[in-house]
Amino acid sequence: MFHGANRCARRLLGRVSAQPVWRLPPAAWQVRLMGATARLWPLAVLLAGALLYLPLLGLRPLRFEEGRRALQVMEMLDGGAWWRLKVLGEAYVNKPPFTPWLMAAAAFARGTLDETAVRLPSVLMALAGALSAGLAASRLAAAGRRVAGLAGGLAFLCGFQILLKARIGETDVTATALCGLAFAAWLDGRLRGGIGPVHWLLVTVFLACAALTKGLAGQEIAEIGLLGQAGAIAFSNGSQSLRSSQIMRRAMTYARDFDALVMHYAEDRDMARA
Repeated sequence: MFHGANRCARRLLGRVSAQPVWRLPPAAWQVRLMGATARLWPLAVLLAGALLYLPLLGLRPLRFEEGRRALQVMEMLDGGAWWRLKVLGEAYVNKPPFTPWLMAAAAFARGTLDETAVRLPSVLMALAGALSAGLAASRLAAAGRRVAGLAGGLAFLCGFQILLKARIGETDVTATALCGLAFAAWLDGRLRGGIGPVHWLLVTVFLACAALTKGLAGQEIAEIGLLGQAGAIAFSNGSQSLRSSQIMRRAMTYARDFDALVMHYAEDRDMARA
């Protein structure tokens, strides 16, 4: 029986491989369609994402952690707990408040807190992540940058985890999209020949990055614990490298105690000026 199945599989695969369909060049209309779509690749990516994730968004009842996020938004709208998240009056410190902020904004725009308002931010952040992936692909491509942007954006939208999470009111897609936007901002500066203050500012905003030292002066470390409770997930001194090894050691030790991420721009200023 096994040998018979093996012979059938070989015959089937042989027939499939013998077909010349995939070796044929694309038709002229296909080339024109791809070129026209690639010229407007950001719009095409947004349209594809909207068609993929927006229809019937509020049809399914809340599930998984969506109910907890909805309770956090209710505490924001009714109780004013905008900075310190609460669930049924109890403090909730496991996640930063950015995603509930987006849900609260969606609820305010819609006039009600429902399933659509809870899930809409994830869809919008998926679209933003797709644009960042397309931008990175277009900047890195040696040729055919518009086609690369289209391919990168569509690849992000069709990623397995994005397909699973984009229609769920959770933080996963939001965090992924913000990391992608931060990378796109960093990459833009790198390809321009220098990562300037604007690029570092964008990275800081997208990653919810707080100052590592007060005033970025490099003299006194910031309140990493309190900033982490407020939602900061990373700490950096921007393009100002710390000269003091002792300050750096204290900051790293303090960050370790709170499981915080430290992003440091390693540079010897005296050697850089030489």
